[in-house]
Amino acid sequence: MKKPVLMTLAALLSLQTGNGYAQTCNASSYQTTPTSRFVLKTDGTALDKKTGLLWKRCLEGYNWNGSGCTGSASLALWQNALKKAAASTFLSKTDWRLPNAKELASIAERACVNPQMNLSVFPNMPTVFIWTATPSAASTSSAWAGGSGYQNHWEYPKSKAYGVLLVRNAP
Repeated sequence: MKKPVLMTLAALLSLQTGNGYAQTCNASSYQTTPTSRFVLKTDGTALDKKTGLLWKRCLEGYNWNGSGCTGSASLALWQNALKKAAASTFLSKTDWRLPNAKELASIAERACVNPQMNLSVFPNMPTVFIWTATPSAASTSSAWAGGSGYQNHWEYPKSKAYGVLLVRNAP
């Protein structure tokens, strides 16, 4: 019989985000999204060197202040999230979009929960579900969303209001 793995308090790292959520990371786990994987730009974007994608560092509703995200998330139903992405002119670019399910999963920091993101790359990230552009293959009333809180990448009703994180292909 396999013994459960017990973690010492020293193995857990807790950080306080700007919105009152406490992030917990297993300091002894392999980081899936180390900060060194990204080029952090002063314009509020992060270039993922592994995927070549350019991510907006703040959820929609937040403002980039030069070092972090201020404000509060503007949650949206799935159709409205798609429209927000299509209408975005952030940095005078018109090709922002919702990530697909695999793209969003690629930035999940699996060593952390609450939120499941690298807070050096995505500062002040709240613990919310984040919409993807991937509709459900099983139901026309659902689409894929990722959990920035835990590993909850799954299909959710399009009638729910979740966070919007924009991405574009790097030039």
